[in-house]
Amino acid sequence: MNRSLRVVRVSGTISFIGLLAGLAASINTYEFVTRNVRIHGIETGSRAMFEDMNKFIRHHAIQPVMDMVYALADFQKALRRLQTCGHFGKVAIALPA
Repeated sequence: MNRSLRVVRVSGTISFIGLLAGLAASINTYEFVTRNVRIHGIETGSRAMFEDMNKFIRHHAIQPVMDMVYALADFQKALRRLQTCGHFGKVAIALPA
């Protein structure tokens, strides 16, 4: 967390995902306040919740909406597609087998 506080821009946001550091962490409150930082906590859920979600997805045959799949060689084109915000759904890179 303190590493993120050192590099986040002024008035930036740190998204804190899960509890890999445990239930408590020491935070440099001076950097937190003087940089006007927001911390956004994201709960990831338990393994049982993840397995239940996967069962639901399989049962209902849920598929992601794909906008475009690019070859790895066209990675830069895929990034430009994302930057234009013209996509609807996922922009993916097909990795060679």
